[in-house]
Amino acid sequence: MNKQEAADYLGVSVRALERYVQQGRISVKYEKGKTRPTANFDQTELEAFKAERGV
Repeated sequence: MNKQEAADYLGVSVRALERYVQQGRISVKYEKGKTRPTANFDQTELEAFKAERGV
């Protein structure tokens, strides 16, 4: 799932999601896109993070 979808799933802003990645709380994999790499998040990891946050 891309950055916007992941942020919507967690109920946070894209910027908050980027902070979680920077803090190492969520991992992200970058895949080659047409013009630049795109961020892809693992669904199961997001589910675990959401449960951990208690949301």
